[in-house]
Amino acid sequence: MDVAVGRRTGVTSVVRDPRAIEWRELVPLWLAAGLWGLLAGSALLVGAAIGYFARVPTRLIAAITAFGSGGLISALSFDLMDEAYKRGGFRFHRRDVLQVSLCVVK
Repeated sequence: MDVAVGRRTGVTSVVRDPRAIEWRELVPLWLAAGLWGLLAGSALLVGAAIGYFARVPTRLIAAITAFGSGGLISALSFDLMDEAYKRGGFRFHRRDVLQVSLCVVK
């Protein structure tokens, strides 16, 4: 790509070289999606291999599991609290937030 700067305005514009080939032209969309899915799914296989071959301390496994479950609970709580606020207003929303926070703390 070449960058051209206007003399009077100082505006920068990007001019595409007509001979340049982008990756989108080389790889079909379905193949790119498949490769990204393979990359994302490989984390499961790497994690399974580490869990099978390596000795991972029980406390570390518990910490990772607790962190993941806390993230899921908070995501669910935010989703439900938004719905409660839309349906019942602030008064019911405040009460429900207190109830959920007491349940999570216990």
